[in-house]
Amino acid sequence: MKVPILLFLYTISSIILYAQDTSGFYSSSERARIANEIKKEAMILYHSEMASSLATDILFARHEDIKKIGGYFSYPEKEFTQCVFYSKGENPMVLFTILFDSTFKAERTLVGIAHRNFNEKEKVYYLLRHKVLDTIKKRTFFITYVNSKFYIVPVVDTNRNDVYVMTAAKEDSTICYGNDYLIHFNNKLAVISVEKLHSDLIAMTYKKQQSRGNKVTRAYHTHLPGYNPFITATDICITMLYKNLSHSDKVEVVSEKYGSIWTCKDEKLIILTIDELKNMSW
Repeated sequence: MKVPILLFLYTISSIILYAQDTSGFYSSSERARIANEIKKEAMILYHSEMASSLATDILFARHEDIKKIGGYFSYPEKEFTQCVFYSKGENPMVLFTILFDSTFKAERTLVGIAHRNFNEKEKVYYLLRHKVLDTIKKRTFFITYVNSKFYIVPVVDTNRNDVYVMTAAKEDSTICYGNDYLIHFNNKLAVISVEKLHSDLIAMTYKKQQSRGNKVTRAYHTHLPGYNPFITATDICITMLYKNLSHSDKVEVVSEKYGSIWTCKDEKLIILTIDELKNMSW
């Protein structure tokens, strides 16, 4: 039986720069380091959006009064991921907190009802989220598609204040790749730069119940010469978020010199030279 493979093509408009050896290729050790960096970033995005999605479902299931909620954000808290829901108004307060461990299992989830001020970390996340919303409204650089929405994912540590903006479909059966952005802020939370990570949007619709022989088991796309030669953190994040819908356990990105392969099951990313990829047996 032939294994169905999903094919789609789009270009990437940001470039990751690392030192290459004299052959023009990154060494195997350098490629392993790059893969670790991409995976780390991707899992931050995935844990944040997974927490936000599940936390919203939990509030609906508890029949909480969501009309008073002004917004939410998620952030890492040691080995956990915490989603914070805050009130509307000019001086919002924290209303609910939902804490997840890495398994995201319901029995390990802690729900807190609170009416308190943001802590210092939460203030940064709140301000970044609202600055991004304001930036999206003011700049025509951001493209909004019909029946779509944006995931806004801040990534904050001592050396950076970045925010990823990813496109998601309002329909549960549709998965979106592309039309994603990375906004860099300085320490004063002013915008430094905005990167468009993909040049276009690919929207794929899946049947919720697929027959065994028609399941897509691997997604594939290419990055054209002159663009990012590797898979992006957003590619991995989207694949992980929708793996149960698409039944796609792997995503492969091929550029002129490299092939990147992400496997959801073991959360593993490998980066090969194009020759190594061609000689690989599936």
